[in-house]
Amino acid sequence: MISNTTQSSSRSVRLNVYYLTPYRSLHTIFNIMTLGLFTPCHSAIEIDGSEYAYYGHPFQFSGVMFDTPNRVAMMLVYSKIYGETLLSNIEIETKAHDLAFIGVNYNLFHFNCNTFADTFLYALTKHHLPGWINRPERCLRRIRCMHRLFNEKENINARIVSALYIRSAGDRAAVFNLLEIGIYYSHICITEIN
Repeated sequence: MISNTTQSSSRSVRLNVYYLTPYRSLHTIFNIMTLGLFTPCHSAIEIDGSEYAYYGHPFQFSGVMFDTPNRVAMMLVYSKIYGETLLSNIEIETKAHDLAFIGVNYNLFHFNCNTFADTFLYALTKHHLPGWINRPERCLRRIRCMHRLFNEKENINARIVSALYIRSAGDRAAVFNLLEIGIYYSHICITEIN
């Protein structure tokens, strides 16, 4: 067992990347339909049996959470060791929370789990995430109607995050009710493109 106060040996820093769907076939279909450009992933940093990730929530405290690896309902697709750290568990947790990833600041384009993983990985090892992990956000930022869909004034990001929380509790009807807000905004996007 590792002590919370001291750690004399180095521990590996591993990047874990997951598909956002637990089914490979759904991911493959989505990948083909979008030509591989909009295949979203969730990423987290694993250190000595604890996986650190950033999750959005509607509160003014840290969105950085840790758990045992591979506990999310997503399929692990990439895992690689990027370096080592001599930091203790407390120092690692302090460093993760000092990065100021507050739950309410979650943004699908600019401030998400991949952004946290990139920042935290760089803080620990001076390595960045591979470019393919952040490709969906970079591509979607260039589509004008996507910014309107996720306009901060409308607080749609918080609604989507709330829907994901409700979904994880198993209430699918509430998820669909919350996501109906996209019908109006998808009409605006289609109008602007035509």
